[in-house]
Amino acid sequence: MSWVRTIYDSFRKFSDKLVLLQCTSSYPTAPADVNLRVIETYREEFKDIHIGYSGHEEGIAVSVAAAALGATVVERHFTLDKSLKGSDHNCSLVPKELELLVHHIRNKTEMVLLKDVFESQEIKKIQEAMGSNHKVVQESELECKRKLGKTIVAREDIPKDTVVSADMIDIKVAEPPGIDPMQTDLYVGKVAKCDISKDESISSQMLRTL
Repeated sequence: MSWVRTIYDSFRKFSDKLVLLQCTSSYPTAPADVNLRVIETYREEFKDIHIGYSGHEEGIAVSVAAAALGATVVERHFTLDKSLKGSDHNCSLVPKELELLVHHIRNKTEMVLLKDVFESQEIKKIQEAMGSNHKVVQESELECKRKLGKTIVAREDIPKDTVVSADMIDIKVAEPPGIDPMQTDLYVGKVAKCDISKDESISSQMLRTL
């Protein structure tokens, strides 16, 4: 949760037009990994911004429940064919599902009414998806984090013995992973021990103290 607060503080300095979404980055997300109750934690912790939900689960029941819990924004992936190649088509919504999701959100279907709307199997998914109100990285997210986690890269060619400044680096998805962007301040001002090419990941081994 501390890293969520860090991200909030970083962006809040520049704008109050923020939306914070509870999301589990696994495709599809198992109901037990959804943790809808984190929405309640976010609503209590970050009262001056919109709190929402980004879902990668199958079906719409859990997303409807998220709205019923107070999510003011719901984000889902959309597809015309769940069998298409790619990690998220099978957990994306087809037009009829999206239409039904929008219907329930706009009509403010309440939590107590969900049992009258969905089959027992979907209600069981909702119950599982409530989960914990503590925000933690789930084990199911680790592979996605490894593939899509951000790292520090060179914005331009950085010659050997150059003092690295903040305007020389970017934060991108890159392989192999380099320095964690959360640690940027620890490395700005250090000296390149070798030539670093544009868009190359920067590791701590490439830098030395001035």
